[in-house]
Amino acid sequence: MARLDHPHIVKVLGEPADDDGWAYFVMEYVDGGDFRRAVLDGRLDLDARIDALEKIAQALDDAHALGLVHRDVKPANILLSRDGVPKLTDFDLVRAEDTSGLTRTRAGMGSYLFAAPESMGDAANAEAACDVYSLAATLVFALQGRQLGPLFLIERRTYLEKLALPEGALAALKRALAVDPKERPGSATELCAQLRAGLAEIEDRPEDLAPRPLTGGTRY
Repeated sequence: MARLDHPHIVKVLGEPADDDGWAYFVMEYVDGGDFRRAVLDGRLDLDARIDALEKIAQALDDAHALGLVHRDVKPANILLSRDGVPKLTDFDLVRAEDTSGLTRTRAGMGSYLFAAPESMGDAANAEAACDVYSLAATLVFALQGRQLGPLFLIERRTYLEKLALPEGALAALKRALAVDPKERPGSATELCAQLRAGLAEIEDRPEDLAPRPLTGGTRY
């Protein structure tokens, strides 16, 4: 984590140290709470939510360029400064080219509603596409303005189609949430650009795009 120097990643402020047998390191203090709580409390409008995640996408691409994969991107792992600047944190599950990231082979890690399918089966070998998937799930949370439910996993296609989204934005999310990592956008910023272009088709932007209740439909 100390290798990362990006305005939207929580900074490590010093080398790891030891205090009477207790290993520790110091990070910057981010004093505005987390993105999940801000969205659920209605403190961010839709444009602010999307803008925040576009900045997180830039941070992810920067980490990926260094060979680092976060593997646990979710709303609660995005902190906000008091003036609303988003910062990605909690790299506990990070995979680097020179480390296992404290994750055993075949160990499924991450939060299941936001975790890519391949990371649940073999987190040690997860690639950047894993973070693209998790960012897409976080975007769905942000778009609808409420927590994802289990039906997001078992009826994902139906769930997405019930969002009040234009076809371009819907297609962008479907690609990013594909089971096959090779079908996803090549980067986090590419995903956000595709989504933003699709959302531009909405003339009267609502406060959120929450889906109607799911009643049956094809299992995904």
